[in-house]
Amino acid sequence: MKNKSTSKIPVKIFKMVSIALSLCCAVCFFLCFLLFFDGEIGYFDNSPFVMVSNLLLFVSAAFSIICPIFLSKDIKTADDVQKSGKFIVSAIAAALFMIFVLFEIYVIIMSGFSVIRLLLTVFAFFSSLYHYVIFTGTKISETSFVLLGISQIAWCTLTIAYSYFDYTVELNSPAKLLLQFACVIIMLFTTGEMRFALGKPRPRMYLAFCSCALSVLISAGAGILTATLSPEYQTNVLSLNSLRIYENIIYCLIFIAMYIYVLTRLILFNTASTKISASDAQVSPDDTTENN
Repeated sequence: MKNKSTSKIPVKIFKMVSIALSLCCAVCFFLCFLLFFDGEIGYFDNSPFVMVSNLLLFVSAAFSIICPIFLSKDIKTADDVQKSGKFIVSAIAAALFMIFVLFEIYVIIMSGFSVIRLLLTVFAFFSSLYHYVIFTGTKISETSFVLLGISQIAWCTLTIAYSYFDYTVELNSPAKLLLQFACVIIMLFTTGEMRFALGKPRPRMYLAFCSCALSVLISAGAGILTATLSPEYQTNVLSLNSLRIYENIIYCLIFIAMYIYVLTRLILFNTASTKISASDAQVSPDDTTENN
């Protein structure tokens, strides 16, 4: 009889370690921005704790990239991310992307037309639709589903460009770098998720992106939110621009919402039992019931 378990690292252990590392990163970066962040210049003070926190995030990323290579062989049989009925947590991301859309429309009205803000608004709207489709289980074509996913990738790309050329914040400010890293990992995760819809899943790669996304997203969300709420940071770095402050808060909430979304995806990822085919990546609850 064949030994079913040929792995050095069980998938369940990988999940638990990934979640534990993400929570440790969240606490560390919250404390870093709370205790060691100099709001006047937008940088951390010299502190061993900051170095340890950065090292922890690096170790978490390394774990996410290397460990999936040694996961159980049966992971290759996974057809899709398991979900039963409506994927409710996706509604949080859908709502926050829509709040971002409404906020950007308000900014355009108040501050004047901006091409990059208009594009951010458009892609955020379709990103909201992407999560709405997942939330409701609405059945759409694979092409439409992938195009909505590409909109989320485009939104992240524009956000990186927008933050990079934002000269009100230093180029290598930890808050700016975390925001950019969070957008990059959302892009990678979305790419991995869309491969299931196209019938070309890469489960190991997907789990690697999920694991890495957990640590980066929660570090960025908790850390940048803490910095943004700091009076010194609002006064000196954000130049008393209340709209920028609210925009930063919305970005942080989106990152936290995406953390919850990815976390749920990782927990529900099933390598051995009930699965739905890649062609049904966005089936309705009724269709899933019929297949079972």
